[in-house]
Amino acid sequence: MSSFLQELGPVAVSHRQELEEVKRELDIKRDELDCWIYGFLENKKFDVKETVAKLQRRFAMEVNEMAKYEFTEYMRTSLRLGIIQVIGEDKCGRTIFYVTVNRDKKAASHRDGKKHTFDLMVSYGTRLRADNKRCQMVLLVNYEDASMWSNVDMSLQADVALRISKFFPGCISKVYICNMGRMLCSVAKPLFSQLPSAFSDSIMFFSKSDRASGRLLEFIDESVLPVQLGGTNDCDNQEHWDRHGDIIEDYYHGMKAAISERGLTVKEWELQCIEQPNVPVRHPSLASETESMVSLLTFGSSLTATPVEGNLNGMWRHDNDISPPLEEEENEWCLLMKPLPNNLSLFFLEELYRWRVAVSAEEGEMRCALMDDYAAAWKREFDELPMLDLSNKKWYRFIPESLRELYHGVLIVVNVASSLSFLVALLFFMALTSSAAVTVFLAFFIEWNYVYALFATLILVTFQGTALCSRAVTVLVVIMKHKVVPPLDMLGKTRGSVAQLILFCSMIFLQMFSFGYSMTHSSLLRSIQVTFATGWLFAVAFLALCHIVLFFDWIPMGEQRRKKNQGSMLALYLLLDVQESEEKTEAVLTRRLSTTIACAVPITLDFLLGIAFIISGMIPFAVATCIATVAAILTIDYCSLGRSSMSSRSVLRSTVAFACMLWLYLCFSFRFLQYDGPWIVSVCTVAAVNVVFISLAVFCLRKRSAKKTLRGLLFLFVILLITSCTASFFLVGSTVGVISLVLLIHSGMGIFCVRRRSRNIGGTFIFYGALAMLALSCVLLGWLGAKWQYWVPHSLPPVNASGPRDPLEEYHQYPICTLRTAGGFGIVDFALLTEVSGASKENVFHEDFDNWFGSTDVVYNNTVKVYGERNEQWSISRFDSLARNVTVLTLQNGRVYSSIITMTVWIGYIALAPLQILLPNNWLKQVAFLLSFLTRAIDFTWYDVKDEVVRYLTEMKNTTSNEIVLTAWGIAGGIASLAGVESHTQTITFGSPGLMDALHYTNYTEGEYHKYVLAVVSELDVLNAVTRYDPTTYQRIQCSAGSNTCGSMNYISSELVRVCDTTGRRHVGQQVEESVHEM
Repeated sequence: MSSFLQELGPVAVSHRQELEEVKRELDIKRDELDCWIYGFLENKKFDVKETVAKLQRRFAMEVNEMAKYEFTEYMRTSLRLGIIQVIGEDKCGRTIFYVTVNRDKKAASHRDGKKHTFDLMVSYGTRLRADNKRCQMVLLVNYEDASMWSNVDMSLQADVALRISKFFPGCISKVYICNMGRMLCSVAKPLFSQLPSAFSDSIMFFSKSDRASGRLLEFIDESVLPVQLGGTNDCDNQEHWDRHGDIIEDYYHGMKAAISERGLTVKEWELQCIEQPNVPVRHPSLASETESMVSLLTFGSSLTATPVEGNLNGMWRHDNDISPPLEEEENEWCLLMKPLPNNLSLFFLEELYRWRVAVSAEEGEMRCALMDDYAAAWKREFDELPMLDLSNKKWYRFIPESLRELYHGVLIVVNVASSLSFLVALLFFMALTSSAAVTVFLAFFIEWNYVYALFATLILVTFQGTALCSRAVTVLVVIMKHKVVPPLDMLGKTRGSVAQLILFCSMIFLQMFSFGYSMTHSSLLRSIQVTFATGWLFAVAFLALCHIVLFFDWIPMGEQRRKKNQGSMLALYLLLDVQESEEKTEAVLTRRLSTTIACAVPITLDFLLGIAFIISGMIPFAVATCIATVAAILTIDYCSLGRSSMSSRSVLRSTVAFACMLWLYLCFSFRFLQYDGPWIVSVCTVAAVNVVFISLAVFCLRKRSAKKTLRGLLFLFVILLITSCTASFFLVGSTVGVISLVLLIHSGMGIFCVRRRSRNIGGTFIFYGALAMLALSCVLLGWLGAKWQYWVPHSLPPVNASGPRDPLEEYHQYPICTLRTAGGFGIVDFALLTEVSGASKENVFHEDFDNWFGSTDVVYNNTVKVYGERNEQWSISRFDSLARNVTVLTLQNGRVYSSIITMTVWIGYIALAPLQILLPNNWLKQVAFLLSFLTRAIDFTWYDVKDEVVRYLTEMKNTTSNEIVLTAWGIAGGIASLAGVESHTQTITFGSPGLMDALHYTNYTEGEYHKYVLAVVSELDVLNAVTRYDPTTYQRIQCSAGSNTCGSMNYISSELVRVCDTTGRRHVGQQVEESVHEM
């Protein structure tokens, strides 16, 4: 058994079996390479297959890169400048390279030469030596007097670190950084912490006080340590630098000859140098070169001849006996191979056959590769967390034997109850973030320039929404898997488990206390609601605290957990121009076509549905476009995991998401808005930005995109975000500007500082699903309640009055049937006037008005446009009756998109629909008020509409002595209610959303709402279902039809005519209803 592995410690020895498996796969016989192979094995978490693939990539790099380096004059000169030099060995026998940073100069033009030089020096420093086979080195870096601007190339250092992780894992055992300044340290520490753990875990920082106290002498002998760092080694002179340069140059020439001329690997050559010093370079002949090629076998191949190989051998043996029926393809292959030597032809044929077999197998595997990637990533994420084992006896040490079963059941109940609380907390985060995102999106349509000012806000809200939902999903899944929740897992298995149980028990005790306290003051139902609300609000507070703790990294992780949670940053690759490590290129190429097809289908569907909606204006296409937009975003998020390039993956997800959102804006704006000059500029600019996003997304699909181009586009995107946040201060308001700026700073710090993954597919799916549902709700509700309009008469000629009803019939009437004004105007009159104001043709209006009010003194006065700015059309139709001393004003909205935007009045309550049963009414009002914080900060048009209606009502009261009653249907009824309360005008609404949770937009109380507003709604009206009324202020009428029919003004007025009217007026819908009742 080899003893070389013992130099690395007992952990390395425990993995000898995996190491031997790797050596067997690669046909490596020599034990001297054990330590070098172990570095690759440890880097791949002891996965044999992955390690073999990584080593094969290393061998390919030696042939394709290192053997082709040109030793330039710059490289020769830089080796002799004293920037880096070998000074000896540390106490563990590892080669020490001493780096003096202030002698280096930043130069992007020489960056490749510096990387080549570093490759050679790392190869030399980790070479096999006769006295040491550890293949490890140490970097001793002196940053004294180094300038961050002129000496330190952070891009080069990060790039080199990634290259070390890819091709030299485990070779750099330690990096001792000395005398680094405060400013440079503040930049370097966060950057290095995000690098691959193979490099970042080896870094140690030494301050000037550490150097003075002699801490470096614990690792390096005084005779080896340079004088500048407290040692006695006077090595910092030109003579030593020249000798170092000659050694590295001679090493490279020998290595290059061994690789390119003798077909050896670097380590094979080093072994030969140890055994036979000064081995002459051999120039092989063509025949020996051919034999060397034939001897090369790919991983997984066997030494047995392939079937095709036998045919090829037979072809040469019986060249004169080739039969005429030989297939054309085989003839072409034979003619192509015949001029070549026999062995070389066999080699090509074997590789072709093996490639065909491999491709055939991979075609089947790739069908499920994307799903396997997500399953593996999801499994790894939670398997790494410590287990919370409630069956462990340590939880019951102080519990009597007879009570242990009960105690175990209590712990399980606590865990289940906590899961429910965190599930509701997830719903709250879903409602909070989706309502904010939809509010910002609808604000795009207020002014032509709001899309620029709020573009960054939408992006940042979306980013934070996925992060919060992902955090909640992670905690929920962890609890269900009986694991320790983040960030308590940082405390370790035992302490984390205890902390989690204490936290959950505290939550249960708080819920029990709230239940008991509430039972003494209110009903059982309210007490249950308070109990649930206490639990999930506690969970929300815990998740918010977790978000802060993980953001600032307040709880230190253990060494092993820290390794598993470090990930590369997008900023590291893009802002610092670092070349990424693409270690699974073959897999990426294989699934590129599958990924492209999977992503192209929903994007194409979204585009086609959007075009169909623009042309037709039909609501099904509007709904389908919203759904397809979210589906495209989720598909890209799902499929992009299969790409190895992290920067391309992140950019692809982001660009497609933003492009889809802008496409949705273009579809709705093209369909609904009237394009004068400013709106044309807005739409054209957004379309141009969308083209840039799509181009950037397509650019990311390339195997190796030009890094400078990608950086340039992303820098432009960052500038666009900053400009948008700045514009929001001036165009939208200071509140939105501050929110955007805070989100921008928070997101930027999160990208640079947070080491844990901030998002996962579960949280992303839930957020975008909630976003789609809420957006669809606003579109559908706004569309259905937009405008009451009809094209054919709804009235029938009146008949004789039916006379007074008997007491039994009056008992079965709706209570609202008895409503009368001082002049005798009833609820049927208000309903029919509201309906007739929606007639689209003048002849239809006159026919219905004459049939319903021809025998009265009610006259139609005029229709006044109360608000016509920002592409809005809000009007009021006026009807007067001198005999009854009443003026009826009917508010109407002329545009669909205006009603959709007006749904922001109730967006908080709609978003909380899944939580309504779990919240008491007064709590629900406060939470809905919290969720609508952006609605209050943005100047939506319905604020101006409300103010204009109030102004108009005030003027009417000053010019007439009649009693004024304001009526409206649908979404306009909600605005009429707000205006009626504020102007102290009696208001009657039909099929409108409730106003109890929207009163926080006014300065008036519920008592004033009771005094001035009366609502008439049907049972299955969808606007009534998603909003809330006070039971004392509305009349519900029966309806057994669909929600669209029940909420229409046609149904409400016909039902009121059928039940309440005694004057002989008739409605076309009344006959249909009577026939239904008879059946």
